[in-house]
Amino acid sequence: MQLKENAQKKLEATITNAVITVPFHFNYRQRQAIKEAGMIAGLNFMQIISAPAASAMFYGIEKQPSKSWNPWSPNSEHNMIIYHVGSGTLDVVLVTIKDSKCKVRAAAGNLHLSGPDFDNTTVAYFVNTLTDMCLKDASMRAYNVHEVILAGGSTWITLLQSYIHQYFKYKELNIREQLETTTAYGAAIQAFFCDNRGACYLSLLDVTPFSLGIQSPRGKMVVCVPKNTNFPTNIKKLLHTSNLTKNLFFEVYEGELIIENNLLGKFELSEVPTMCKFSITFDIHETASEGSLSLQR
Repeated sequence: MQLKENAQKKLEATITNAVITVPFHFNYRQRQAIKEAGMIAGLNFMQIISAPAASAMFYGIEKQPSKSWNPWSPNSEHNMIIYHVGSGTLDVVLVTIKDSKCKVRAAAGNLHLSGPDFDNTTVAYFVNTLTDMCLKDASMRAYNVHEVILAGGSTWITLLQSYIHQYFKYKELNIREQLETTTAYGAAIQAFFCDNRGACYLSLLDVTPFSLGIQSPRGKMVVCVPKNTNFPTNIKKLLHTSNLTKNLFFEVYEGELIIENNLLGKFELSEVPTMCKFSITFDIHETASEGSLSLQR
């Protein structure tokens, strides 16, 4: 509420709509809590986007065309890796800008590791392990990255910059004077486009931070929507019943392992025909905090 009042005082205008940023690895419940807080403040959240994706929007829209890369021309591609390190979380996100789309390719991070925790060991883990993971998920190598971007106040740490610099064979790092505000600028740009106030020069395609799926009868996770899937999306999974099945009990999870996953909901179907084929559809909306699941025979 205080943030809204401060913004309205600064702009001398009433604010009703907003784009909010959250750490990339916030799960569904955490994003819902943020959304509910916005409703209490009287805000309509047009979209919830990850903080590093917002930073990518800022750098992408600011980027000026050059002889080597024109962001608005067809088939022109620019790969950026963003290190977003704040006071409580850190994320590594790989983004490709092509055909006026800012597409998140993959991300890795930690919700419980940030600037205050850094020493030589944790910085090495962050830069090597998480960057390797991000590049692997995006099917890229370090030499495919055109630009290395730093965002968030903790990226001022010299030790962190040094490790990143070495990892990318001393490629020049994109460091701005206002590292702490690039996320806010990116969210403002996205809000401008969402509000249809101008031509959308660069559209954002964020990704799911976790896999979505159901628990199988054997207690394993059946992944329907893999992590790092761009949304909005509509994905179907074809399943079938056995000759002994009468009732179907579904538990819908977010995560990679059942024992560590976040339970989103559950439901049961009674008197199901044996040897029946049916499909489960996951429909994820653009806001990332909304979606639906349907069954169809």
